[in-house]
Amino acid sequence: MKSVREGRVMNGNVLEISSYQLVPGIDERAFVRAADEAMGAMRRQRGFLARSIAKAEDGRFTEIVHWLDRASAQTAKARLAASPDAAAFSALIDPPSLRRDYYPVAYSG
Repeated sequence: MKSVREGRVMNGNVLEISSYQLVPGIDERAFVRAADEAMGAMRRQRGFLARSIAKAEDGRFTEIVHWLDRASAQTAKARLAASPDAAAFSALIDPPSLRRDYYPVAYSG
């Protein structure tokens, strides 16, 4: 559903927000290279809009991926699992530390 507030049109975009730690011993530069190499696979996904990764002072990473809609995010998740570049990136993430949620965009300025 679209609504208008103060001149902004709301859309069905979704944020995929993940928080994680790296596998112990992984060099951060190797992680950044792997993230960059996975971007090609992400850009080929229908509905992909943007991606950012930030690092907290405690070493935990937060990744925000902007998707056109939730269906695009869910479809891409399955397809990216089959991509060698995306799989190489995912292998650097400590699985028990991974938290991922999807949030409909309520406002975008």
